[in-house]
Formats: sequence, C-alpha cells, structure tokens
Amino acid sequence: MNIFSPKTNDLLNMNKKKDQVKNLYRVTVVGPTGVGKSQFCNFIQRDTTNSINKVSDSLNSCTQDPFSNVFIRNDVNYEFIDTAGSADTGNNDIVNLKKLVEYLKIKQSIDYILLLLKFGERVTNDTRDYIKTLGKIFTPSEFYNHLSVIFTKFPIKPSKKEEKIKKQSIEEINIVIKNSFNIDINEETPEVKVYFIDTEYDEDENTYDEKSQATIDIMME
Repeated sequence: MNIFSPKTNDLLNMNKKKDQVKNLYRVTVVGPTGVGKSQFCNFIQRDTTNSINKVSDSLNSCTQDPFSNVFIRNDVNYEFIDTAGSADTGNNDIVNLKKLVEYLKIKQSIDYILLLLKFGERVTNDTRDYIKTLGKIFTPSEFYNHLSVIFTKFPIKPSKKEEKIKKQSIEEINIVIKNSFNIDINEETPEVKVYFIDTEYDEDENTYDEKSQATIDIMME
C-alpha cells in the first residue's frame, strides 16, 4: 500500500503556475541532510547573516519540520519551503516525507521542486532511495516538469577536472531519476534542469558569489 496515495496531482494543483490571489510562487527544497538546504534558502534571500533559516555545521539536520519563508526577489513574490533532510540521524525519510506531504496539503499548491545535492559527491544509495521515495509522491511528468537539480559547493573557478565532474554529474542524476521512476534508460525523457552554484557567504567581501546569484536568476525566470 502506498502511504502517500493519492498522488499530489490529486492533492495539489501542480499545474497552477501562479497563485492568482497572492501573486506568489511556491517552491519546496528537498535533498540529503548536510547538502545545505537551509543555507541555500538564506542565499536565495541574500541573507548575509545566515539567520533566516538556521544553518548547522554538523551532519544532523537543523530543519526537523517543513517551514517556509515568503520574500521578494526581482519584484516577484516567492515562498520557499525548507524541509528535513534525507537519511537524517534524528528521524527517517518516511516520517519526513509524510510531514512534507501534510504540509503541502495545507499549502494546497506548489509550483516547483528544487532537489539539492553536493557537488563532487557521488549519489549515495540513501539519496537514490530518497529520490525513489519522492516518486511515491509525484508522478514522472510532475517531477520532470516541476523539478530542477542544484549542485551546491561548486567552485567559483572550477578546474578542468571539476568541469569533467560537472558533466558526469548531469549524466548521473538523469540516470538516477529515470531509475527511480522505473523508466527505461533508453527511453527519451526531458533533460532535468541542472544548475551549479556556490552558496557560501564571503565574510571578507561581505557578499555572496554574484555569478551563482545570476545562475539562480536564470533558473527562476
């Protein structure tokens, strides 16, 4: 029995591109513990104090329950929903994802999903299982049409080796997502939108990497 049934196309209006009343785009941020989801939410809000979303230096997730921040970026209203990480030492994926589903039910609509992964790290079995579990929530078409993958910790000036890893990462995540939805590897599917950024705050320069901020602006257009 699928504990997440029915799918979110019954629970949520995934085709609702924009909240007609509030002029608001809702985005949920998912991914493994320690990948930097809370830090990313601070980064995207240009929070120089890293305090809007609590950031942890340990492998334990600071975010135990989904919560959201509403903010304006480039004259557009957004609500970013931060979530507990997968393979969390203080909880488990099923519990965390059930919490997410219940939270999204309350929100009634979601416009986009951002899956965060750490650049340079292989996709672990835990992360594969996590993506597979997301497949119990979202149908393949929903997932492909409303998903972007963001690799954090990408060097500002990547070496040739790192550029090669970048290319391999794009190929790998497309295969992982196909496998998660039991799609034949040779079947044509939309390419998952993949971005690479550095979310670290430069205390000396008192700013974030502007190239990464520009990449986010492109993603959010």
